[in-house]
Amino acid sequence: MRRRWFWDTVLGVLFAACLGYLLFWSPLFEIDQSRVKIFSIAGVNESWLKALIEKGPQNLLLFNKGRLSASILENFSQVKAVRLGKEFPHSFILELEPRKPALYVCSAISSTDCCLIDNRGVRFEIGGAAYWQEQAEQAVWLITDEEVEEQLISKILKINKYFENVLRVEVLRFELGQGSRLDAQTKAGWQVYFDFESDLDLALIKLNLLLEKEIDTEKQKTLNYIDLRFNKAYYR
Repeated sequence: MRRRWFWDTVLGVLFAACLGYLLFWSPLFEIDQSRVKIFSIAGVNESWLKALIEKGPQNLLLFNKGRLSASILENFSQVKAVRLGKEFPHSFILELEPRKPALYVCSAISSTDCCLIDNRGVRFEIGGAAYWQEQAEQAVWLITDEEVEEQLISKILKINKYFENVLRVEVLRFELGQGSRLDAQTKAGWQVYFDFESDLDLALIKLNLLLEKEIDTEKQKTLNYIDLRFNKAYYR
């Protein structure tokens, strides 16, 4: 009985050792760098990604997705998420999801102090002047020296969408004033003053009625501002 137990143990250890070798040290699941598929984004050097992959374990079973993702997110603020799908036995797919700009924020003190932020208020940079310019032109502009919270970003985007889709008026930029004041500067030259802590839906309805019934296209040529911060709307 003891002899049988002894040989069962020996065989079990040998089997475990062989299985361990087969899975973790043999070429069975060795990563073939030539088969790795990388879908990068602007500003992230693909050679840097390949070098990072080569530094990690070269066994597909041991490859640490968490460590790879953390390194990429730490070094590239324009990356929102990292997706990795293993393709057994020798390859995997690495895909980077770009952070989408919601606002292009510039300081009121220095017009050159600008950055992109996403819809959660996360600031990020994009490599390459041409790509930066393209994203800056597509994003909504905001002038402020304050930190912009997620709720305020949502309200600014809501106002901008209403101007585009309902009023058919182009907004050049928004600017945060004192307290809860938010100004919208239109391409036509006139401004709209909002209180972003009040009922924005009601304010936008008031604005739409004003432009439809009181301030026609001809009057808009000499319009300076519309103030929607109070119960009654004022304009001049």
